[in-house]
Amino acid sequence: MTNKEIKQLCKDKEYELLKKYYGNLRREATIERPESIGIYTKDLPQIIASEYREFLEEQWEKFAPEEMKGTALVLEERKLLDLMTEADCERMEEAYKDAKEITLWEYITQTNYKDVTYYKALLKEYTRTILLVMRCDFLEEITGEYILNKTFEDD
Repeated sequence: MTNKEIKQLCKDKEYELLKKYYGNLRREATIERPESIGIYTKDLPQIIASEYREFLEEQWEKFAPEEMKGTALVLEERKLLDLMTEADCERMEEAYKDAKEITLWEYITQTNYKDVTYYKALLKEYTRTILLVMRCDFLEEITGEYILNKTFEDD
């Protein structure tokens, strides 16, 4: 399998995970209904990243360079922890608080879906970024070249 095909396989898995956990947020945003955050807790990106890591480890077993066969896949966890700036964390925390707490007015008018949809969109974008960084690290290990900038350009 070529590097391009491996990259596409990883992108397809990312799409599958995002669709599985987030569905179609654009469509949901047009539906006016009261809702709660449900499964969209702050640890959901880590749950999805864990599932993606398992997938990447399976691919590593199949496609690792010959000299690295039998070794563990190493992804730079530090990159994942540094993805969110302090401002991003504050924005996520504020959106989470707004989505979790329903004001009296939102209860009466049943309009809390706006806060929940906004929070879900932030969470999805953060998850997408984590998966992208994991893919870049994985492909860097497979190909031996630094590809983060190239991958951002392709996405």
